Amino acid sequence: MMKKTTLSLAIGLATLVGTGVASARSEADAGAVDLGNGILFTPVLDMGLVYDDNVVHTDTNPTDSWVTELRPSFLLSAENDFSEYGLRYTVSHGDYQDSSEDNYTDHMLQANADWELNARHRLGLAASYEDLHEMRGTGYSQGFGALLDEPDRYSESDVSGVYRYGAETARGNIELEAGTRARDYDPTQFIDGVEQNNPLADVRDYGTDYGAARFFYNTGGKTRLLVEAKGSLVGYDNAVAGIPSRDSTQSSVLFGLSWEGTAKTTGTLKVGARSKQFDDAAREDFSAPAWEAGVIWQPLTYSTFEFSTARRFEEARGDGDFADVEVLSASWNHTWLERLSTDVMFYHQNMDYEGTERTEDRLGGTFNLNYEMRRWLILTAGYATGSQDSTLQGYDYDRAVMTFGARVTL
Repeated sequence: MMKKTTLSLAIGLATLVGTGVASARSEADAGAVDLGNGILFTPVLDMGLVYDDNVVHTDTNPTDSWVTELRPSFLLSAENDFSEYGLRYTVSHGDYQDSSEDNYTDHMLQANADWELNARHRLGLAASYEDLHEMRGTGYSQGFGALLDEPDRYSESDVSGVYRYGAETARGNIELEAGTRARDYDPTQFIDGVEQNNPLADVRDYGTDYGAARFFYNTGGKTRLLVEAKGSLVGYDNAVAGIPSRDSTQSSVLFGLSWEGTAKTTGTLKVGARSKQFDDAAREDFSAPAWEAGVIWQPLTYSTFEFSTARRFEEARGDGDFADVEVLSASWNHTWLERLSTDVMFYHQNMDYEGTERTEDRLGGTFNLNYEMRRWLILTAGYATGSQDSTLQGYDYDRAVMTFGARVTL
């Protein structure tokens, strides 16, 4: 099946041009310390010097700044023939030379456990807690990020489990998934130098209970047909007088196939329909086509192309009932020499906010040059550019980011 990280990367980069340090290879290649009893400790340090020419994502009088970024992470892992465990902690700090209001420190804690109970039964559990920030001019502060004296902060937690039934070689497999997610924004914020309650605090916090059922049918070889049904309940923590509730029920049914190693490609293609029904009749229900697709094409052992597209729902940040989102991305990784590689990616995202005339188009691309100076040291240089065109005045922006970074492992 197509790796989930492919589509996640595309969606994340389509949201905004990131300023993180590029990673030239999988953490699986990093050295680890054996703590005994099969437990490995893997530290990784990403460092970056970044130039951002539009820190606040504005279309007038943009602020530019050099940024020093540090991102250490620590992974505890263990595995045997029938189970795998992981616990990861990451802290990310950014220090802006000419825009100290945008300094941030984020924390991420993630855990997972997977068991192969027997040939037919497999179980996976995952949990995460993240204390993060939204860059000024993004998320809820689009169009007026310059009015804030610091980025919006929020915490997000997620707990989920996946049960799979059926042997790997069986004709049919069943997968059941369930989870709950919550996002809570910091209710206070510095505005004009004064700490005060954010006027949007009461309408932003929400939680989602979600589930999915999937059936896979092996047609022979490495191709499988699939049917997927997904549903979620979105509930906002606080009701505000005079504002219709955004509580809703989302559902989708998709049909498709996945394949591995066919003509040097691996991928998943799913198409179907989705709907969003609001609890409050003042907001209009919505239904539309849905799709998710991701393809990896490797014509050469040292050259890989990845393509992904999706159409999905996203909760509105500000105006609108919700956002109807379409994402398209294409990337190319090529190893020119044993230690030298490049990554190129282009993306386009359209966000149509139902219930308003608001529409936003985002377009951009990234280029990264990676040099493995030592097994434990990778140097990177990158350039990213992105733009947003919106029907709302003041929401347009152009932004470019240059990055010089290093990844250090054991």
